Amino acid sequence: MKNIFKYVYSLLAGALVLTAVSCSDEYEYEGRGTWDADKDYADIYFNITDSVIELDPADPTSITVTVKRKNAAGALSVPFKVTKNTDDVFEVGNAEFAEGAEETTLTINFPQAAVGTTYNLQIMLDDPALVSKYSSAATYNLTLTRVKWNDVGFYYDEDGNKVEGYAMYTDDVLTTFYGVGNQTFPTRVQERDDMPGYFRLINTYGANYPWNDPGDWDESKDYYIFIDATDPEKVYIPKLCNLGVNWGYGFMYIYSMVGLGIEREKPDYIEGNYGTYANGKITFPKNALLMGMENYKNLGLYDSNSGGNFCLVINPDLDPYIATPLNDDFAWEKVFEGAFISEKLGTTKDNVALYRGVAKEDVEADNPGCYDRFAELYGTPYLIESPYAEDKNIIFGVLDGEVKVIEGLENQNLGIQAVGEDVYGVIGAGGSTFTDAVIKLKITFQNEKGDIEYGTTVETLANLTWTELGTGVYTYGVAALSEDAESYYEGTEDATLFQCNELPEQYILKPWASSEEGLKFTLSAEDGKIRFNQYTGDAFVYEGTNYGDVYFIDLEAYNPEYTEFLGEYDEETKTYEFCGSYHIPSAGGGFGLVKETFVLGDTDTPAAAPKALRSKGNLKSVFQRHQLPSRFQPNSALKQPVLKTW
Repeated sequence: MKNIFKYVYSLLAGALVLTAVSCSDEYEYEGRGTWDADKDYADIYFNITDSVIELDPADPTSITVTVKRKNAAGALSVPFKVTKNTDDVFEVGNAEFAEGAEETTLTINFPQAAVGTTYNLQIMLDDPALVSKYSSAATYNLTLTRVKWNDVGFYYDEDGNKVEGYAMYTDDVLTTFYGVGNQTFPTRVQERDDMPGYFRLINTYGANYPWNDPGDWDESKDYYIFIDATDPEKVYIPKLCNLGVNWGYGFMYIYSMVGLGIEREKPDYIEGNYGTYANGKITFPKNALLMGMENYKNLGLYDSNSGGNFCLVINPDLDPYIATPLNDDFAWEKVFEGAFISEKLGTTKDNVALYRGVAKEDVEADNPGCYDRFAELYGTPYLIESPYAEDKNIIFGVLDGEVKVIEGLENQNLGIQAVGEDVYGVIGAGGSTFTDAVIKLKITFQNEKGDIEYGTTVETLANLTWTELGTGVYTYGVAALSEDAESYYEGTEDATLFQCNELPEQYILKPWASSEEGLKFTLSAEDGKIRFNQYTGDAFVYEGTNYGDVYFIDLEAYNPEYTEFLGEYDEETKTYEFCGSYHIPSAGGGFGLVKETFVLGDTDTPAAAPKALRSKGNLKSVFQRHQLPSRFQPNSALKQPVLKTW
């Protein structure tokens, strides 16, 4: 390891999961004796008492085990007692010692052993004429599997050449514990022939690991990381794996929370900690992996993958990504400009553009088939330009008419803030719809980390067209709703009513006040209430002081408890009621409560009143401060107030 980390360790791991996981148990024996050289028994023992062996199906179906004796006098044939033999697959003969020989080999045959099945054998000596009662090596255990491992995976080197038998690996295991940066590098990968999806990584933390120095890893044998991805939705590391690297606290190990949970029968370790195998790569959730060192806290296991960056890319051609960001991969073709109606912000922003992604020839030439891979998962990418704030776009895919969340774009910065934090939007594909004229996105608003949510609403981008319903008379400031209310527009005027074809609950009255847009309002099909929030086109100036732009807001925006007093539509008289208040957002107050009406139909109309604000009496007596529901504040300068509207 680089010297800076060899002596100063930055132990940044999470909570200790298991303080005493050891690769072998220790036993205490009382009255342990030693072999008596004067005795005439041979004292037979095994040089290695436990073996776990995997053989290629092409290898011979036999192995040899070294057997030793301390008394080498004479030739000796030693039979063994078989105490375990799975399916009677093993054939065990005698160990034959030549005259004066201190060791020999025992041949174990298994010609009927099937490929892919694990078999267990236990043999022992309990003859007091052959073995000392004090011997701790008179029993031999064998676990054997005939397995074919195939080289899999590939990556493209810097020159674009395909390198097979390797996969690109991103480490977030040692990085968590030592506080070093994530590294991406190739590692050998093999897959079990009889168990597709069961992989082993070979010497991953050896010569190719960028943080190693010569001597940091054991070159005497191969070290494996086993990953069980036979169920792509439930990927885990099934056993404690020695990485073969030592930075000063003994060999390092990797495990998974799921593997430990299965071993220890701890369901809470398992829940939410499976990895996934999708699009040719294996990933794990944050803190779903474990790391430990054999001489640190007795091989205590600590949370790792704290950044969620662990990644094994076995087949990069299945990765739907072409390059990031998508702006580098697609040219954007404008589809239409429409109104972006934010239920969350209570705003309507006109002339918001929708773009469709178009493939670039040079990208396809450099990476053939990349657009087909993208389209298979996400269809066509679409971009809504700056719906909330300048230079903050929303991107999503549409496949067979359904909205798709593009991987890597699950959490998009919207350019607005709440409680001093940037607000991000998470699109819910299940609650979103897409047509040629109207796009509805179900968005959950949250902070960047996702640990604080601000609510979920459906936001709409519509390419609106309108049908004229007829003309009628609009009357300002009729039937004040409170004794001290004042009418700041007065009189009547002719107006025309339009209904939206794409969103039939939406209407516009023109002309109205001094607004170029007219009075936009909704007539809810659900509760029959009329809601609005419209800039009048005027500012309120009093004794030379400009108090800010004036808006006409409904009673629900004025006070959420006033919903029942909202205006309605009377079909018999064809009268629309607008119950609300003229409000100045920058001043935090308004001019009392009023009810205004529009009657649809041919009617003789009195002379139109001048469209100017007026005040009666002292400003303080008519201007009322009132609390409005707190909302997000847009970073971009919008004419609309931050209140509820359509």
